Amino acid sequence: LEGFIADEGKLVASQVQNLPELEDMDMAYNQLKTFNFASLDQVGTLASFRLNMSYNSLRQLELNTTFTGRETITHANIKVLDMSHNNITHIGRGFLRPVERSLTHLYLAHNWLSNATRDVFGNMQHLQWLDFNHNNLYEVDFDTFRNTKKLQVLYMSWNHLHDIPAELFRGLVNLRVVDVSGNRLRSLPDSLFSEDG
Repeated sequence: LEGFIADEGKLVASQVQNLPELEDMDMAYNQLKTFNFASLDQVGTLASFRLNMSYNSLRQLELNTTFTGRETITHANIKVLDMSHNNITHIGRGFLRPVERSLTHLYLAHNWLSNATRDVFGNMQHLQWLDFNHNNLYEVDFDTFRNTKKLQVLYMSWNHLHDIPAELFRGLVNLRVVDVSGNRLRSLPDSLFSEDG
């Protein structure tokens, strides 16, 4: 893996491109400090691709300017993305845009995220599994999951949530598991799981 990592802890794009048959890339337990989807151009395009970026040193995840204004650039086959056990404090608006049409499983446990917003997670059309366990979540916007209609499993345990918006789960008819244990919840809205929110 050493050949894939530059001196500054960045993935060297030219060395990881054009691997269309790749199904699984495990980059866990390295010292990567930054990541963007441009470094994976034409990787895993013919397979259901799984990417493991856990146990690195990722902190701020921002949209690569390469994608600005180019809505057609997607990584249509990245199904599973594991970014757990990093130091992520912020996911910028649009960072997940290249995978929002394909991603089914997103692992963000054991990071330092303090909020979850629709700008980041709201257009994940095929997302089924989302793990926010052991973060620093104080707030979840009421419309965070508005367009994630296929969401089945949501883990938000061991955070700092005091309240859950009544509208949070509106329209999530496929939801099977919600874990909010280990938070600071004082009460739950009566209409939390009703269609009327």
